[in-house]
Amino acid sequence: MPGTASTLDSRATTTNYLQCEVVQSPEGSDYDSDSDSNTSQATLEDTGVYAQFGHPLQRVLRVGSTNGEGHFEGLLPVSRSSSLASNSSWSSSSSVVYDIDYEKLIDDLLEENPTFDSESPDMVLIEPSSPEQRDSLMIKCLPRTSAELYLLLELNHSELRLDPWNPIPHLRCAVERKDDVYLCMERLHHYDQPSFKTVANYVDFFRQILEGLTFLHELKIANLSFQDPACYMVDLSSAPSTCESPADFDRTQYPVRYYVANLQHAAKFDTPAPAFARDIKECGAMIDRLLSHVPSIEPKIKSLVRAMTGGGFAAEDARKLFEAMCKSLKASTLESASLVPEQDENTPVLSIPKRSTPLVFLPPIPT
Repeated sequence: MPGTASTLDSRATTTNYLQCEVVQSPEGSDYDSDSDSNTSQATLEDTGVYAQFGHPLQRVLRVGSTNGEGHFEGLLPVSRSSSLASNSSWSSSSSVVYDIDYEKLIDDLLEENPTFDSESPDMVLIEPSSPEQRDSLMIKCLPRTSAELYLLLELNHSELRLDPWNPIPHLRCAVERKDDVYLCMERLHHYDQPSFKTVANYVDFFRQILEGLTFLHELKIANLSFQDPACYMVDLSSAPSTCESPADFDRTQYPVRYYVANLQHAAKFDTPAPAFARDIKECGAMIDRLLSHVPSIEPKIKSLVRAMTGGGFAAEDARKLFEAMCKSLKASTLESASLVPEQDENTPVLSIPKRSTPLVFLPPIPT
């Protein structure tokens, strides 16, 4: 039965993420390759195209640590639903204050779709309340006892949301119904919709994914299925209100933020495990597949791919090597057009449905 939502943060921040104040990341990590591996410098020299990128390589200082298992133990039993209004400046709704009755939203959804539960492979897209509003949501249902649920809750803790390298989608609310929990997440799209147009678009994607991989490995989270492009999604909320669909969005004009949307097989490991090396190899293989679309930087980045897929390379090592490589890229190279990839028939197409449709099921993320 419905209950009272427990609000962790009364409203979203109004700070634009391109203007966020950042400091050097604290030194020391469970999986650092050396003592200063977390000290990050600017990603590119001042080339005039830096504003295209979603966020800086420098990181917001972490307030706390997730060592231990106690962050979200007992969170869901306290109340029947929990509202998680993130105060992160990386939130796709950094200038939006949500006024949504999540309890009623889930009840209405289940009334229309009574079979939607944790056994459903799909996510549900809730359309905006009006064309002017940006309150569209994705809803995912997980069993109350699933490890994926508790990882998503932990990684949306306010302290971890402050870190700009956190690649996990933002949760707005978690609503319990019997043995299931319905997670209301901010609207995202498949990572390559619309298609990348420039070398800079690919560089930005590679950079953010490597930062996200480093972030998760620092927290001892691995087994991330990075070989599957379908697990990557993108936030296009920086688009103006005149942008009616992903096809109208221009990555060269507006910043984007990439997320890792599939933690189905992810887990925490107390000690270094083969899963960490496997993540790095799979991420390297994913980058390698996309390099054919940017032949102007392929020879340079190939050495990074070989190091990642060859084993013995930590996530932070890969990120730092990629950062060093990017510093030598010329502005003309970054601004040059990428090759148009062929449409993969196995790639799910996530498009914004017509506004007259109140909700629609999205294709499942392949496992």
